[in-house]
Amino acid sequence: PAASSSPPADNAITSAGEDENLEPVSGTSEETLKVCLEEEPACVLPLNANAGVGSYVSQCIYDTLIHYNSDTKELEPMLATEWEWVDDTHLKMTLRDDVVAYDGSILTASDVLYSVQQGLAGDAPTQWKYVDGNECSAPDDTTFILGLKEAHPTVVNLLASICMLPIIDESSVEANGGY
Repeated sequence: PAASSSPPADNAITSAGEDENLEPVSGTSEETLKVCLEEEPACVLPLNANAGVGSYVSQCIYDTLIHYNSDTKELEPMLATEWEWVDDTHLKMTLRDDVVAYDGSILTASDVLYSVQQGLAGDAPTQWKYVDGNECSAPDDTTFILGLKEAHPTVVNLLASICMLPIIDESSVEANGGY
């Protein structure tokens, strides 16, 4: 008989212990999360335009300032607890003070500013065309000001997208060799 190309009946994702053709990765255990992707990610840096399948991984690792709730169709707080327009080109955001970064430090507005700076310096110019890096600031640990080149009232919606502004913490990035 011909080989079947249909997925396993119980689940398309199998662990290495369930398929005799898969070899477990060294150092894994029963607590290891196993993920099935179409190819190995070339990059999981969230501000990289060429992340490809790495963008799927990035969505599981990084958070955004704002969350779009697809059930209610509303924007909700995520890392930012509130936001308000200061004027047509400046959006003031108040950040949570209890977010722990990968290295154990508390995430601050300086980390959000660092994320913006890395985005502006990166290779994904389309999503950054509205942002004026010289007008962005972190006046204190929980306040971030996003500066824009021109009025763009729907930028708040864009901030809910992991593709626009995923937040990375500077200390962890620098401890691992930089962006």
